[in-house]
Amino acid sequence: MPIKILIIAVLLLIGAIFMYKALKFRAMSKKAKQWPTTKGNITSCEVKEDILRSSTGSIVNVYYVEISYDYRVNGISFTGNRITFGSPHYDYQTASLIKERFDAGKAIDVYYDQKNPAESVLVPYSKHAMRSLVPGIFFLATGIVSLVFMLVFR
Repeated sequence: MPIKILIIAVLLLIGAIFMYKALKFRAMSKKAKQWPTTKGNITSCEVKEDILRSSTGSIVNVYYVEISYDYRVNGISFTGNRITFGSPHYDYQTASLIKERFDAGKAIDVYYDQKNPAESVLVPYSKHAMRSLVPGIFFLATGIVSLVFMLVFR
């Protein structure tokens, strides 16, 4: 019996962690849509390659855009490096299109947190960067169903 409880607790914990991470970025994104904007300037923008393991276990090349931009709020200079919330990875073509949009030297609108102007983002909402809710729902549902079966079919 104790091993079953431990397994259920682990399933619920994993589900809660996945849900927290997925919902955290969504909440930040929603909040950032209301932030004021200021003008900024892209200082650097590059496409970088990364290697990840896919959901099927194979190793895949993915690409992300590394950016740096300067902006001022109330006469104070800040440097930002976030295009959007989350950790977006793209195919090479999509990453290259994003790089073109934010090429070095371009003037841009920067969304910043009034309470903490060092916190900034260029695109407050993007579906590409959001973590899926599916893994969290899966682990939570599996843990809850297992708990119900354990309690009902003792």
